[in-house]
Amino acid sequence: MQRINFRKIAEELKVSHMTLYRVINNSAGVKDSTRARVIEALNRHGCYMAEQKKRKTIVFDFDESDLSFYMRDLMSLLIERVSIHDFACVTTSHRTNRRKFLQEAEKAEVVVFGPMYEKTLLPLLKDLNPELLVINLLDDTIGDIAIASDDFQSGKAAAEYFIQNGHTEHVAVTACLSGEQVKHSFVNRAKGFLMEQRFSAPKCRIDLLDYPLITKDENRKFLDRTFRRWKKLPSAIFCTGSYMADQIFRCCSEKGIRIPEDLSLLGYDKPLSPEKALIYDRIYFEPEQIVNWAEFFLLNRPVLKAWDPIHVLLEAKLEIHGSVKNIRKENMQ
Repeated sequence: MQRINFRKIAEELKVSHMTLYRVINNSAGVKDSTRARVIEALNRHGCYMAEQKKRKTIVFDFDESDLSFYMRDLMSLLIERVSIHDFACVTTSHRTNRRKFLQEAEKAEVVVFGPMYEKTLLPLLKDLNPELLVINLLDDTIGDIAIASDDFQSGKAAAEYFIQNGHTEHVAVTACLSGEQVKHSFVNRAKGFLMEQRFSAPKCRIDLLDYPLITKDENRKFLDRTFRRWKKLPSAIFCTGSYMADQIFRCCSEKGIRIPEDLSLLGYDKPLSPEKALIYDRIYFEPEQIVNWAEFFLLNRPVLKAWDPIHVLLEAKLEIHGSVKNIRKENMQ
């Protein structure tokens, strides 16, 4: 068998050895015209290669508004991670430009949602592109692969923390329950909280606040109405999302409401960048875990059956900074 001299082939084509090996390994960084010349020469010398493989396209779909910096940071890190593996990365927002999203999804191999709001969108995508892999981040209710925190158990843990600290008479919980941006993760956290709080403190009054995730102005109007409606503040508020907790934290500061002396605050999630995090108690999981799992499935695409989706649930932790007052201890003194 004749031995193939790659050095001579590179010299013949007037390309570097690195370019030759990039073509052999189907790596990025080679012009299409150069790649075609190299493949033709390799085939002539007995090293048969197929034509260049099409780059896989991943659509990253998320809301880029000011209300979603947490998800934007996660998606940016994930795009940075996978882009070095020669994927073509496209960003869309199905809420603000549905036509562009559907056009890109039809051509893509994978769509990563952060998260998917509309359950009806999944069957539509499967009709449009049957081979499409759908990965849903921060929502475990829908998708071929769903990666989220264990939201129901996290909500229970929030209620347990309140009860341990004596908040058993009047508390509140925020969640986005209606409108276009219902987030099932928020709903599940609220459900877990309500179940545990009602079970462990059945006489406790619980205000369920339907927090609007629309604009900062709408958020502020909602909070102003809410605080005016309370003749007496609840002893504590559990916010099922970090944006809600941040806004309430700032609102209390502006209104002269002291945390935790006048109102205890427990949030959920924390940003990737520690300097972006306001200081209050929170239920959280490490944000990078979402990115790690998503990267794993993008690089190691599983073989899925339509009726057998993969769910990854991350265990949440409690981070304490002193924004939840221990009423029980105070009453004992």
